[in-house]
Amino acid sequence: MSTHIPDPLHIGEAGSSAFAMISDSFCSILLLIGLMTRWASLFVLMTLIVAWSLVDRFAYFGHGWIPEHGEGTVVYMATLVAVLIAGPGRYSIDALLKE
Repeated sequence: MSTHIPDPLHIGEAGSSAFAMISDSFCSILLLIGLMTRWASLFVLMTLIVAWSLVDRFAYFGHGWIPEHGEGTVVYMATLVAVLIAGPGRYSIDALLKE
């Protein structure tokens, strides 16, 4: 499967695949439970920025009849920036560990 993964940072297909899998699985779970929230959101945000800028080439709207998914990517990035700035919130594991 790693041969079908784009390699925009030239770290190899296996490295790009591992980076994306860690971001999409492990860091997403950390965001859901509220553990290491800012670091996890930064990691996912970096993955989305690389994918949107280097792979999708800042595609926002479709060209003619070809649909693009750039709007969703921008919404996800804006949400991750908000979580990065605001932090985990009061109902998270980070808040429980802080007390």
